[in-house]
Amino acid sequence: MKKRILSLIFAILLLIPCLTLNVSADTCDISLWDDLKTLRHNGALYTRFDASLTEWEYDCSYNGVTYDIDEVKYVDYNLSVNDVIIEADIYLKDGTSIHASFINENYLEEHNTISNNPAFYEIEFEYANTHTVAVSSQHFNGNKTTVDVDEIRYSEYFSVNTHCADDSFYVKKGILALIDDEYYYVSYTENNCNTTIDLWHVKEQVLTAHKITDTETINRLNTVYDEYDFDSSSIFESDLTNGFGIVLLCIAFGLIPLAALIIFLMLSIRAKAPAYKKMFRAIWITSAAELFVFAVTVILIVMFS
Repeated sequence: MKKRILSLIFAILLLIPCLTLNVSADTCDISLWDDLKTLRHNGALYTRFDASLTEWEYDCSYNGVTYDIDEVKYVDYNLSVNDVIIEADIYLKDGTSIHASFINENYLEEHNTISNNPAFYEIEFEYANTHTVAVSSQHFNGNKTTVDVDEIRYSEYFSVNTHCADDSFYVKKGILALIDDEYYYVSYTENNCNTTIDLWHVKEQVLTAHKITDTETINRLNTVYDEYDFDSSSIFESDLTNGFGIVLLCIAFGLIPLAALIIFLMLSIRAKAPAYKKMFRAIWITSAAELFVFAVTVILIVMFS
């Protein structure tokens, strides 16, 4: 009986990957134009667009869709939530492929607006909770200056985005860096980047930035930052570092590795066979290293909490 139950559980686990939202090509109703720049889906037109700074969530996909187009072998599609954006990998008969993104034409104007001329930027202070503040874009696009790449790299910085009205997608605008208690907005577009990682690998040592000088905006940012800072420091004041939690941490990362260190050090000394001696030595050295890291971590927590 137990074997049957285990077999049933194993079979269910094997079936889980088959229950994803991938849809067969036979049920796909996406029409692809010959110029590979336009789609039709559910009666709506989709236009190819630059999605290098646009983010969205996937909902379902169609794989291996074929068309009566001379140069196209097949197409794989990924559809966003609400079918607003369709991502396509177009495989051509000459062995090459095209990766393209298409947006519902009803959203195209809104995408262009929040990409090029948004009314507000949304800054996300993320740690234990996400604190978001919307700031007028005019306060982020003045006071142009430059900042050193290393200054930003080692500062606290937060994502700056613009969201469409129904949150079907958002556009990454850049980061807000806090350097010496002053805020600087660094735009991806101005610095020819698509991600924060790109910012750290630019050839120039300095980046174009905009210093935030509006007093009301600075006060709003400081208020939200204080909430973020409280969340980020609260982990050191949680139950994990008090009472029963700290006992568990000491047992797991202190006493057990210490016991392993002592036991396997003695076994390593007494072992006759070289293979056992080598294995025991590796275990007690690993335990010693873990104890060192644990001790340093405890010291740092005490110093900065």
